[in-house]
Amino acid sequence: MIIDTTKHISRYEKIFREIYFKNYSSLRIKFCKWLDNIGFKNNLDWWISIPTSRNPNYSNLFHYFCVIESIKEVKKKVKIEKIIVSSNDFANLIKKNLKLKVTIIVKTKSVFFLLENFFIIFKNLTFYTIIYLFSKLSLKKKISDKKKLVLIDNFFND
Repeated sequence: MIIDTTKHISRYEKIFREIYFKNYSSLRIKFCKWLDNIGFKNNLDWWISIPTSRNPNYSNLFHYFCVIESIKEVKKKVKIEKIIVSSNDFANLIKKNLKLKVTIIVKTKSVFFLLENFFIIFKNLTFYTIIYLFSKLSLKKKISDKKKLVLIDNFFND
């Protein structure tokens, strides 16, 4: 089995994906206890920092935690030939903690990946510029001062 952690989770091989999803939901308490042990109890800055978050948009720590635990389970069932990771640090972590005799390949981001990100940024910038210009060119409706109005704003946050 080849485990490619650089792919999206939904594209992992079936056996590994099922174990990963099971671990993702069941390891939250274990992860939180682990964070409690390594964390600074009376330091608010530590608890609101990026590593303590389970949000994958902020930190990959919980993902890495689940991947390592999933590899431990998968190696009991299937022979692992290769593990592909996205960083040298994660590769060293796997080598150090799991002591596997498999090839670990670090897959760096290609130039195409960087161009794709540039295109996404350019597309968003263009879209918001068009929206801004459209809103400036559209007709503005005057609000009467005589009416009692209630304005409600919605804000998205974590």
